[in-house]
Amino acid sequence: VVRRDRWSVWLAGLALIGVFVATALFVLIAGRVIDLQIIDLPTRTMVSGVADELFERLISQSLIVLAIG
Repeated sequence: VVRRDRWSVWLAGLALIGVFVATALFVLIAGRVIDLQIIDLPTRTMVSGVADELFERLISQSLIVLAIG
């Protein structure tokens, strides 16, 4: 029974780490896609500013969940 409990805790921790890594990859890829897809410089600056705020919050929330988990 103890071994099974350790396995489930390890699996839950692995899931948390996996979600954090997926979030970090999403942020990196999405930021690059924004830079490549928007040609107009003022629009790119505005969208990048909003996206950066969103990405910072997403990463910080993921870190909090990872720390709590």
